[in-house]
Amino acid sequence: MPERNPYAKRTDNNQKELVAELRSCGVKIAVMSSCGMGAPDILCLFQGLWIPIEIKSSDKEKLTEMETIWWERMNIEPHIAWDL
Repeated sequence: MPERNPYAKRTDNNQKELVAELRSCGVKIAVMSSCGMGAPDILCLFQGLWIPIEIKSSDKEKLTEMETIWWERMNIEPHIAWDL
């Protein structure tokens, strides 16, 4: 089991831009990147549907061990965004 760090280490460079773009499309956003513990970076609400999204700086970046554990515990496939 990985060492548990309750705080996120960093925010991805493109998070601000992605959040602004989604909001401009009418998506409600809860930014959760500071939650740590593998939680997704943002929680989106669109047309009554909640969608957790992990933001990565590039399509080559992988989920961390804690992120992988979070998605497995939620029993859903990860939604990863690096660009719109």
